[in-house]
Amino acid sequence: SYASEDKEFARPLAAAFEGLGWSVWWDKHIPPGMDYAQVIEQAINDAACIVVLWSKHSVASRWVHLEAATAADRRNAATVLIDDLPVENIPFEFRRLQAVDLSDWRPGTAHEGFDRLVGRIHSMLGDAQRPLRPIALDPKAPGSAAPWFEALTSWGRGRQTGFRIGFL
Repeated sequence: SYASEDKEFARPLAAAFEGLGWSVWWDKHIPPGMDYAQVIEQAINDAACIVVLWSKHSVASRWVHLEAATAADRRNAATVLIDDLPVENIPFEFRRLQAVDLSDWRPGTAHEGFDRLVGRIHSMLGDAQRPLRPIALDPKAPGSAAPWFEALTSWGRGRQTGFRIGFL
């Protein structure tokens, strides 16, 4: 969900999601002659996750408010700040939702906020959360264990033989 003025940010973000193997729907997919509101409503109802892009433009968009409210009610919203928008400018009802700051994100670069967003989407999709980079690990090597952070964030990979959490 985004304001039309923010399509230059939305397009590479959608491409990044598609690069992760997710299908992305946005209003560019509305067939000619179809009722805009009905098609968007159906897409929102079918979505497992709705990414809401908050910007100086989208806070003034009635459509973004409606789509964000639907996502918040369904508990499948992932909210994102895409410009230098003070939290006070986000509509009151949406301030309670944690938003990730992608205002300085660039496609193809490492970004902590983007990684957090991907993790949130994985959890909504019911996917085992996986790191964005492969873990270099030989599970057959004696005493082989993943570093604690990678072991905790690589669920379902079956790559680690064990791990310990502790402090020296």
